[in-house]
Amino acid sequence: MSTQTQAFLKLIVFSLFTLYFLLFTFAQPLEFSGDYYGVHDPTMIEAEGKYYIFSSWQGLPIRCSDDLIFWDLCSAVYFRFPKWIKEEVPAASRDLWAPDISFYNGKYQVYYAASSFGDNESAIGLATNTTLDIDDPNYEWQDEGMVIRSEQGFNWNAIDPNFVVDKDGQPWLTFGSYWSGIKIVKLDKETGLRVEGDVALRSI
Repeated sequence: MSTQTQAFLKLIVFSLFTLYFLLFTFAQPLEFSGDYYGVHDPTMIEAEGKYYIFSSWQGLPIRCSDDLIFWDLCSAVYFRFPKWIKEEVPAASRDLWAPDISFYNGKYQVYYAASSFGDNESAIGLATNTTLDIDDPNYEWQDEGMVIRSEQGFNWNAIDPNFVVDKDGQPWLTFGSYWSGIKIVKLDKETGLRVEGDVALRSI
């Protein structure tokens, strides 16, 4: 074995030992505490030094933390099931799914889905708030209504929304699962709802 090969092997062994040491010395798992069990489909945002997690379940529960370690179940988007969901998607479960939180145009906005499990009788809704601080007198979630819905017989499903803004500043909503895949629709910059008259359903 040449001197060069021996040096190379020694370097590999040293590198592996160093990696092992760093991983088991410093890369310790975080030990969460508080109310963090049962969080499904989480989405998180930071606002004024505080962290907020929104997740699937009845009312879209909100958990708050100052340090990303201790979590408190501090609020929910809805304490009453939105009336429009009962009308548009009568078969929808009481659970609201896969929220997406973002801050846009001076407001916090949550897109979410209502659906009946296993089919594409679904709808995506929008709720907005000017603040996430539950102690702020202006804290109040506004139900902005339905953005888009799918029905049985459609080849797409209106669930799992995600808000995006393109390089020109135009907001869009991506969504979908199974069936024919992910779709995207154009949003109105002011209302956050679908652009009136734009019926195009684009595939990604």
